[in-house]
Amino acid sequence: MRETRIVAFALSLCLAGCLSVAPSQRDTPIDQVPMYGSMNRSAYPDLKAADDSFIESVMREFGSREKASDNFANYAFDLYRKDDLARAMARFNQAWLLNPSNPQVFWGFASVLHDRGDYCQAATMMDRAIELGVSPVKGFLADAGFITSRCALANTTLPPAERKRILDRSEELFARSEREDPNKTYVYGTWAKAYRDQERYSEAWQMVAKQRNVGGKPDEKFLSILRSRFPEPVLK
Repeated sequence: MRETRIVAFALSLCLAGCLSVAPSQRDTPIDQVPMYGSMNRSAYPDLKAADDSFIESVMREFGSREKASDNFANYAFDLYRKDDLARAMARFNQAWLLNPSNPQVFWGFASVLHDRGDYCQAATMMDRAIELGVSPVKGFLADAGFITSRCALANTTLPPAERKRILDRSEELFARSEREDPNKTYVYGTWAKAYRDQERYSEAWQMVAKQRNVGGKPDEKFLSILRSRFPEPVLK
């Protein structure tokens, strides 16, 4: 029922504005750019009218913009887990329109951007979620550490000092996740993958050992790749 109501509200807004594009991104639908490309939607009468009608409708349904935003963000994450990135981004944008201070929205933006290969913008969105007070549990900080690491590695134009700064930031996020996130299996597994990508294979194996020690079962495909690059240490 929740999904049906959200889809209906989403379509009502989309009909009025989803095909609009950001001035600097003419080939990209505006609902596929985080925060609608930071455009001033109130400057366009049709968009403003659609936004006002949408917000009024969902407030009547959910009681407040904040509750509505949470519902839209949750639905967007459902779509994201189904690998429906386009609809997920559109719903995250609507959740942001309802509540621009919802940290879950920025986690969602980052998740979609990461899967699109835009790692540094994704890392920026994760930092914004942290600023807004996102819960440190449920894998968020580990995800933030992993995305930040990928940003450092993917941007080949970074000066060495800047790359080191970003990787140090990744370490800080992982260390905080180890302290605060009760799901240690996810933390250590994600940390191991970050070390694998950084070619820090011995440290990746250390994280695999930690994951096993807390009852986790590392992904066999990941272990196979890791073994092909660095032999698994023999435990004494």
